[in-house]
Amino acid sequence: MKKILAYLLLILLTCSCQKAEVDIPDTGRKLVINGLITTDSLLNVLISKSHYAVGLNWESRFYLFDSANVSIYSNNTFLDSLHYWSTDYKYYSHNYVYPLSNYRFGNAYPIPGNEYKIIVKKQGYPDATATTIIPRLVKIEKVDTSRTIVDAFYGLTFDMNCKIEFTDPPGEQNFYLINMVARRNLTHEYMYFESKDPIIEEELPSHSSRGNYILTYGYAFSDKLIDGKKYSLNVLFASNFYSNCTIYFRLLSITEDYFKFIQTMNLFNATYTDPLSEPVMVYSNVSGGYGIFAGAAVSTDSIIFHTK
Repeated sequence: MKKILAYLLLILLTCSCQKAEVDIPDTGRKLVINGLITTDSLLNVLISKSHYAVGLNWESRFYLFDSANVSIYSNNTFLDSLHYWSTDYKYYSHNYVYPLSNYRFGNAYPIPGNEYKIIVKKQGYPDATATTIIPRLVKIEKVDTSRTIVDAFYGLTFDMNCKIEFTDPPGEQNFYLINMVARRNLTHEYMYFESKDPIIEEELPSHSSRGNYILTYGYAFSDKLIDGKKYSLNVLFASNFYSNCTIYFRLLSITEDYFKFIQTMNLFNATYTDPLSEPVMVYSNVSGGYGIFAGAAVSTDSIIFHTK
């Protein structure tokens, strides 16, 4: 009897050591377009490729093409080709919402109301295309600043309260993105700031943190609570971190496509560490490939901020 039990146990152990074979279909690689074209910057996008789950490594994740054919059309008229320029792709993973670019056009700024189409061709890949329209510009009318007292988070004291005033166009659905840029000498950077304004719907995390506090460098919202109204959006930033520089407040009127991209990206980031959660497909408006190609009209106001 003991021999029989030992034999059965050996069989069970042998079976448990066998590696399960999982068949993951390989549907082939496709081109990836990632670009938010804005009225305050030259046309630029990031072109890369999709990846197969098996055999994926750190370096291959960030392979960017340097020989793709990237064409831009404005209102169905060929504008020009975007040209490759070198970028440090290893930082790409930390810029989901504001990606670095590796293709740009040297003398064209997007114009509100115009439709832009991108066509990307690369030998061995299906053509990828996408279309976007630059929304109408909604201007920042006024920025008021005042000091306030709030809790400090890991060295950042959010003590400057700013009210950014604008008027939402009535009778239409609009989407917005608010961010801030600090410029000191000849360098500039997206600022970390905070907003608990009731109209905020989506945060844009920076993928960096102080302790357990995730820093945010943008917020997105729709006009469902402010349709046709004048509104003052409240934001806070840390004066001890952004002293002696020019601070730019940027109100971006974005497309619905880009708003959906931000929403689904946040859902993906919230669930991807749970292998049993329902899968989240990040929104894409690219045909024949993956990614997002969207437009934004940007209104900017600034203050020169000094601390003693």
